[in-house]
Amino acid sequence: MKDRILIIKRDVNSFEKFYNDKFREVGILCFDPYKKMGKIGDFICHISMHFNLPFHSLFYGGWKKEVRNSDMVIIFDWIYSHNIIKDIESINPNCKVVFWFWNRIEQRMKKKIICSKIDTYWSFDPKDAKIFNLHLNSQFYAASEYKLEKNNRMVNNFSYDIFFCGTDKGRLEQLEILKQYFDSENINYKLIVKKDKGTKNEYHGIEMVRTQVDYGKIISYIKETKCILDLTNQFQEGLTIRSLEALFFSKLLITDNKYIKNVQFYNPKYIYIMGEDKRTIKEFLREDLPFYKNDQKKYYCIEEWVKRFNE
Repeated sequence: MKDRILIIKRDVNSFEKFYNDKFREVGILCFDPYKKMGKIGDFICHISMHFNLPFHSLFYGGWKKEVRNSDMVIIFDWIYSHNIIKDIESINPNCKVVFWFWNRIEQRMKKKIICSKIDTYWSFDPKDAKIFNLHLNSQFYAASEYKLEKNNRMVNNFSYDIFFCGTDKGRLEQLEILKQYFDSENINYKLIVKKDKGTKNEYHGIEMVRTQVDYGKIISYIKETKCILDLTNQFQEGLTIRSLEALFFSKLLITDNKYIKNVQFYNPKYIYIMGEDKRTIKEFLREDLPFYKNDQKKYYCIEEWVKRFNE
């Protein structure tokens, strides 16, 4: 009998919704952790979860009704989600509970990990998994292994040579340096940065936005681009979503993540590691688009990602 899988994950923006819709397409139940109750209701929910008040479960979303019949629940990381683990175990003690870090572990999370059931926690990042003695599962993309399309590499003229979209997180200085190089080499680019608090309003040649760009729009930019730029957390070893976008959309990739050499789809012809590659970026952009087989993509699809939690 096929396991009944339940995902508890935020549904607050177009990127989150894109993933959640893909889960549902492959037959996995997926719910936002909390009911949508407006600003006042959300504030009360915030307080009740923060202080673990007795009535906090009243704010839970539709997943609460499904837990009793689930074989596995996968909870995506966010600050108050640890409180949910105990409630799931009280409702269905036979259910396997997975707490999935698909971001680097922040300082505020550390104490909760150390004081909780370690076998529940999984990370996408090998370094975090080693530091905190967690299980490791690779990053994944919102795609089904049963719906992978044939690789039709577009050889048309692209609107952009290089595309980047992400939150500032201290990356603007590096982006500015790269932009100056792109300008000097007549490399066409599209750089979009969501501002953090304190981020300057204007950077020449970099589009600064206050709100997250719609993920459907990001996908359209990817399709119009030859190469994706990937700037990671300084200490990150795990794959980013951008690197998987390059895999699934058959794009060249420029990244500062040297650990990408350890993944099975790594090909130095199509992946440029900053600080290590002997080519200039201009020379790298002359490469043809990669041809990735569906077997290479399958490992990073939803179904295979879920299976690995039972290995």
